[in-house]
Amino acid sequence: MKYLSKSLIFCGYTFVVLLLVAGLYLLTAYILSRISVNQQNASEKQVRIFILTNGVHTDLVMPLRSELMDWTKEFKFENTILKDTSSKYLALGWGDKGFYLETPTWDDLTFKTAFKAAFWLGKSAIHSTFYKEMKEGKNCKRIDISMKQYSLLISYIKKSLTYNSSGELQIIKT
Repeated sequence: MKYLSKSLIFCGYTFVVLLLVAGLYLLTAYILSRISVNQQNASEKQVRIFILTNGVHTDLVMPLRSELMDWTKEFKFENTILKDTSSKYLALGWGDKGFYLETPTWDDLTFKTAFKAAFWLGKSAIHSTFYKEMKEGKNCKRIDISMKQYSLLISYIKKSLTYNSSGELQIIKT
């Protein structure tokens, strides 16, 4: 009887703690969702970028050429199969090199690849894709950012790239 009483008290405390944690989570989510972010000045020039996913990988899609950056100087058409220069957008994705090269679909995912990617045990890579146009939809969301934000994004990306001894972008051809 004594153990039953202690077990019930323990279960009661556990239940109350779980309720408090869930309540705190919901309250925090409610409060934080009401805080607005900095709004862009409507007169400030914007750059339209996109977040694109294929269900396995997520890419950041930017204009191939803009006032601030011509990505074709880094990501050359000559390194693509078609060498088609009519693209208007560049998609970049960061992640585990093995995951990109060995997992085109979820069916191709192995435990070894997932484990290495999850715990940053493999090498990282940036993959690039050229697009002629972007259409918003379930897997593609538009984001308008300021020129200053785009400039910061460009700097971050350029610092993330690796160059060979000739000063050219290090390429992994698949």
